[in-house]
Amino acid sequence: MKEEYYLNVSIRKAGGNAGKGATRGSLNIPKDVLKDMGITEEDKEIILSYDPESKEITIKKAPKTTIL
Repeated sequence: MKEEYYLNVSIRKAGGNAGKGATRGSLNIPKDVLKDMGITEEDKEIILSYDPESKEITIKKAPKTTIL
């Protein structure tokens, strides 16, 4: 069964070497979703895909062989 979550994007100033006025966005993903996906503090790599045509974001758990 597909579940939908209505979330707010937190937009804040970017830090580090980001340009003046740069911002970044973040999401708080529900804990039950992270658990179901097998995402843990030790195994937390994901793949985020964005389709500019449909304006859709897809998040998948990265394979264990992926190194960022």
